[in-house]
Amino acid sequence: MTDAIDRRTFIARSAAASLGVGVWGAFPALRHSVAPSDRILVGVMGVNSRGSELAHGFARAGAEVAYICDVDSRAIDTAIAALSGVQERRPEGITDFRRALDDDAVDALVIAAPDHWHAPASILALQA
Repeated sequence: MTDAIDRRTFIARSAAASLGVGVWGAFPALRHSVAPSDRILVGVMGVNSRGSELAHGFARAGAEVAYICDVDSRAIDTAIAALSGVQERRPEGITDFRRALDDDAVDALVIAAPDHWHAPASILALQA
């Protein structure tokens, strides 16, 4: 049995996690080591509270947080510092989430920004 999961399973489990199942319940296959080529790369948008917890949860579950995005640089610094002991690679801090969408290696965008950003960010992420 392989430890890696495919992207379709990742998206389904991500949806379950956002509905309150919890990251550990949604990502049992990611608790084990995954080959770097099979690792899911995510960007997290809006890390002042819930987004920071989501970034930490995704990293603990085995996904790699590649980008931390927020308009507040203090929130970016805090979220990056919280991930330092959880994943090896330091995420890049950005203020414009579209930079994360420009990276073809990014598999998903976690949107924890205020409600009025959910639809525009989702549409741009799906287009990317």
